[in-house]
Amino acid sequence: MSEPKTYDVRTHGCQMNVHDSERLAGLLETAGYIDVNSLGADRPETADVVVLNTCAVRENADNKLYGNLGQLRPAKLRNPDMQIAVGGCLAQKDRDAILKLDADCAIYMPRATGRGQTRAGFTEDELVDDVVALLAAGTNIVT
Repeated sequence: MSEPKTYDVRTHGCQMNVHDSERLAGLLETAGYIDVNSLGADRPETADVVVLNTCAVRENADNKLYGNLGQLRPAKLRNPDMQIAVGGCLAQKDRDAILKLDADCAIYMPRATGRGQTRAGFTEDELVDDVVALLAAGTNIVT
């Protein structure tokens, strides 16, 4: 029997990011993932899926994002199947810089416009559902 996949959702940002992160975590659990932080002493060093949900407005969010990416790089090199998803408005704003820094990041999610539609034309619900489905399938996309 194979070990269940783990996830770690890290939120650096506004209240909308907290809401999005909670939804992503719930959907990942529904898809069979286990929160790596719930495993206690038996937890692996790094989760199979790490979601960094960011905000361009909050102070130091960019430092936290790039610090997390730097910290995750050795784990990604040891485990090429590990997925790193970067979301939120900072990911949208710094998309090219993030790709240049770490082309191994799996997904860049556009931030919602506040009216239920994302700038990519998806509803927030469709976007979050699609992100979880793509993560579960091991798909790498850039939006």
